[in-house]
Amino acid sequence: MRTFLMTGIVICATAAAVVRFELWPSFASAGNSGDKTYIVKSEDPAMRRAAYKASAGLDGFLKKLDNPPPGTDNYAVKVGILDDGDGYRLTGKNETAIVEYFWLTDVTRTPKGFTARISNTPEDIRHVSVNQVIAFGRADIFDWMYMENGKLKGNFSACPALMAGPREELEQFIAEYGIECN
Repeated sequence: MRTFLMTGIVICATAAAVVRFELWPSFASAGNSGDKTYIVKSEDPAMRRAAYKASAGLDGFLKKLDNPPPGTDNYAVKVGILDDGDGYRLTGKNETAIVEYFWLTDVTRTPKGFTARISNTPEDIRHVSVNQVIAFGRADIFDWMYMENGKLKGNFSACPALMAGPREELEQFIAEYGIECN
């Protein structure tokens, strides 16, 4: 079974791997799900919609990242990383190793893609650390987010995970950040 963890939130799939997601970049305010664990199957329609929405909106996100409109800030992307020998690498499809998905902040374009700072403390991956700057490509971006006039935009992977937990946490998240989880 393939398992995806999201700051205490677990999403199960069908291959042998463990994947950890962080719900928030470290710059975000308190109010996330903390250490609680929820289970969501990867074939869950809400998770599939979340992945589609993140992919479909990536071009628009990148345009705003390049030229941030007034009232926007805290741009971040989420990428998967796994230990690979004495180092790390970004994830590919059908991984069978432990994979953690990290929020990256201070995203900068480079001639070959992007660089950004790891914004979450690793749980399982040994070869990266919080605040480490890594390079990645557009295809490595799993999710994205930014704040616009105090409202969260993106972070589509949070909704399916929160939908598996207590209703009051989902309602608090929706009320606090003004997003729609449908």
